[in-house]
Amino acid sequence: MLNGPGNYDWVFRVASSPRAGGGHVARCLNLATALADGGAQTIFVLDDDGCDSGADIEARGFAWRVASDMPGGRIRACVIDGYDYDDDMLSHWRQQATLVTALVDQLPIPTWADLILAPGFAPDNNFGAGRRVLAGLQYALIDPRHASGPKSITGKVKNILVSFGLRDSLNATRLSLQALDRLPDILNNDIAITVAMGVTAPHRDAIVAQVQSMQNAICKINADMTFCYAQADLAIGGGGVGMLERMARGLPSVSVVLAKNQARQIEICAQTGGTLNAGPIVHLDAGELATMIGPLLRSAQSRATMSARAREAIDGRGPARCARTMLELAFAS
Repeated sequence: MLNGPGNYDWVFRVASSPRAGGGHVARCLNLATALADGGAQTIFVLDDDGCDSGADIEARGFAWRVASDMPGGRIRACVIDGYDYDDDMLSHWRQQATLVTALVDQLPIPTWADLILAPGFAPDNNFGAGRRVLAGLQYALIDPRHASGPKSITGKVKNILVSFGLRDSLNATRLSLQALDRLPDILNNDIAITVAMGVTAPHRDAIVAQVQSMQNAICKINADMTFCYAQADLAIGGGGVGMLERMARGLPSVSVVLAKNQARQIEICAQTGGTLNAGPIVHLDAGELATMIGPLLRSAQSRATMSARAREAIDGRGPARCARTMLELAFAS
């Protein structure tokens, strides 16, 4: 083991501030778990204002510190997941680590990394000569437990899940509830609506009030998503880690682009038939969203086909595939 900070030889430098949402930490935890199975001793380095993620990291058995409290020392490998890191920070970890891996959702592809993880890119994307890249949905960084068994698709939808991550800063939940309220199928068939969101969501109180005004709707704060996916027959959500989890579970879904870094991944997932691309939220109104949800809500065959194609695209072994390559490169250095 190299003489790393606190005897850890693998560091995850992860965007964890409130504005970054929870997706970066979630996917890195899945990758860290797979690396730990291969013997990696891992610590997470969080943004100074991103300590809310600490409890989730500890629950998965990992240590964490904030960036301003991180001592120096050589480490075997560093994984960097974030968009707003400056040259000084990148240079610091480049000097500290033998292997630097970058998680990438959008262009440009970083030149400072030894290995690129790009599950949201097509495998045949032109990344440039000499780049070591793991691209494609087979490298999706989800918890393997979400792919534990096929989803049972019934003739009628009984429960719709609305979930746009921990924070949903654009309040896509409100738009989705407005869209569902336009569908007579919901009331006529006594369909339950479950909203899942985080305790730090900025629009939480307004959403709770909106849900309380609706029939047969509930709002769950910091919900067990594995349970939510199991109970739902149809989902509406964003295009980050949650979409990949829905697909691995075989849960039919409508996916809304919340940020430009999600656009490519949603497009690729929709091309597999494993989700429906609703497009960017900035160009979407409740009526348009309702017209996309309605046909999927009414057709069991469409939902069954989407479920099967989603599970074919994402098998839950992405973290293990990435970890295997990373460990080989790190210990070959």
